[in-house]
Formats: sequence, C-alpha cells, structure tokens
Amino acid sequence: MTVVNKIDYLIRSLNISDHKFARKYHIRLSNIKKWRKYSLKPCKSELFYLCDSFDLSIDDFMDETSTISYLDIKENEHLCAKKTHEEINNAVNEDYPFEDNARYEEKD
Repeated sequence: MTVVNKIDYLIRSLNISDHKFARKYHIRLSNIKKWRKYSLKPCKSELFYLCDSFDLSIDDFMDETSTISYLDIKENEHLCAKKTHEEINNAVNEDYPFEDNARYEEKD
C-alpha cells in the first residue's frame, strides 16, 4: 500500500470529503489531488502531522509493504478529536523542526 493509498484510505475510513479532510488536517486540497495524480509527493511535515494525528508510526506509514487498519483509524480518531491543532503542531515541531510550518496556518 503506497503512502498515497494510505492517505486515501484515511479519508475513506473517516467517511469525509477531501475538502473536509484537508481543512481538518491542515493540508491543501490541491495537494491531495496532486498526490492522487502522482504529480506531487506528500512532504515530510504533512506525513508527520498525519501520523501524529492518528498515532501512527511514520515508519509503518512510509513502508509500502505495511497496511493501516480501519479499526486503528477509528480508535485513533477519538484521540485525535481530543487533541487541538496547536497540541499536534507543537508535537510535530518539537520532534521534526521544519522551517516552513506557516503553510499550515489557515488563511481567510
């Protein structure tokens, strides 16, 4: 299962639209569309954010021989719902400092 397939699986498992997934997890909708066309690869900060949000191992997420399960996603969605964006973003920034985290800020 490729990384893009796993992201699609997350979206389908949550039973939400691409737009809602993008807003909820602070990813650009255009990026999701480009990932599906394989014209863009997800950047590390996006992957770390998703893995932290769902309490998934980044190694398992990147490993194309591994899969993620619907039950794990649903179980971890409860954990994610309790975390605020700020808590997740701070955890990601502490573990994986990136210079360009501004792109995750919502624009009006």
